[in-house]
Amino acid sequence: MDTVENTAENQLIKPLKCLFYLPKAAKIKLPASTDKVETFQLSYDSTVDDETLNFKFLMPAVEEAKTEGYDVILGFDSSMHRIIIGYKNAEGRFQAFNAHQQAALISDHLIQQVIWDRPFGESGMMIIKSVILSDQLDGIATKNGVPVKTTHSGLENLLNGVKANIDSVEQIIAIDDRNTVLLTPEVDKNPEAILEMWMNLLSDMAEKDKTVLDRHIDLQVKYRLYLEKTFQISRETSIKKIFDKFRTKPPVDDLADELVLLSDYKKQTFHNKLTGRKGTLELEAKNMVQIEYSSGLKLTVELEEGENQMSIHLSKYTNFSFKPKYAEIRKGLHDSLLKTVVILGKM
Repeated sequence: MDTVENTAENQLIKPLKCLFYLPKAAKIKLPASTDKVETFQLSYDSTVDDETLNFKFLMPAVEEAKTEGYDVILGFDSSMHRIIIGYKNAEGRFQAFNAHQQAALISDHLIQQVIWDRPFGESGMMIIKSVILSDQLDGIATKNGVPVKTTHSGLENLLNGVKANIDSVEQIIAIDDRNTVLLTPEVDKNPEAILEMWMNLLSDMAEKDKTVLDRHIDLQVKYRLYLEKTFQISRETSIKKIFDKFRTKPPVDDLADELVLLSDYKKQTFHNKLTGRKGTLELEAKNMVQIEYSSGLKLTVELEEGENQMSIHLSKYTNFSFKPKYAEIRKGLHDSLLKTVVILGKM
C-alpha cells in the first residue's frame, strides 16, 4: 500500500483569523478570505480618538476578537495610513505591538520577499525611517544589504523622503514611530498596499504554522532583542532649561554609562565622543536631541510646541539566542529601562 509522507506540503494549513478594525468612513474593499487567512471586519465611528494608536484604541476590537476567537487584529486610524497590530501573547491574551515592533515585523517580511534570489546588496530596495524609530530596523536592513535613510516623523516627511530617493531604487518602504506605514509614493493607493502586504505576511505565517508572536520572537533572536519606552514631562511653565540640559550636559554619571554619540537636531550637528568626529545633520532643525551610550541605551528627547511638555524616548538592546528564555530576558531589559526612567525623572 502506498504511503504519504507527513510533510508541510501535504498537511492541512490552519488559517489565521484576522479582524480588520477601521473607520466607518473608510472607502476601501477589504481582502476576501482565503484558505490561509480568514478575514473579518469591525468599524468604529468618528467619535473614537485615534490620535494615539495603542491598546486602548484597540479595546473594542480586542473584545470582538476574544468573543469570536480571532487570532490577530489589524487596526487603522482615520487616515488609513497609520496602523496597529493586535496579537495573542504566550498566555493567549491580546496585546498590541508598539510602532517599533510592528515596523521590524513589516520591514523584515518585505525585505525577505525581494532578497532571496538576489546578490547581497542588490535588493533594489530602501528603507526610510523616522529618527526616533528603533535601531532594530537598521540592523535588519544592514544584515540584508538594504540601505536606510532617516527623516523626521509624519506622513509628509516620509513621503518627501520617498520622493527624494525613488529614482535610485526599485522599491521604498517608509515607516515612523507614530505607526505610519507608507508602501507606495501614490498615497491614495497606500491603504490597499498595506492590506496586500498584511495578507501576504499572514499567509506566509499560516504556511509555516507560525503565530505573530512566534515571528516577533524569531526577529529578536536574529536581530537582537530591542525594547523601547516613552514618557512625558509636563509643567505649567516652560521646561526649555531641562531640554537644554540634555543638549549641553547629557546625563552620564547618573546613568553610570559612557557617552558615545550626541546628535543635536536643533543645532543640526553631531559629535562622536569616542572618535572626536563632528559633523552636520542633513535633516531640518527641530527641538530634539539624541544621546547614545556604550551600553546600547539611546535617549531621544523632544521639546514639544509651547515648551511646557517634553517627550523622552528610551531604547535599549541585548543579544539573546535561546528562545525559551525570551520572557526572562525581556523582563530584565524592561526593568533596566524602568530604572533609567526613574533616574531621568529625578533630574
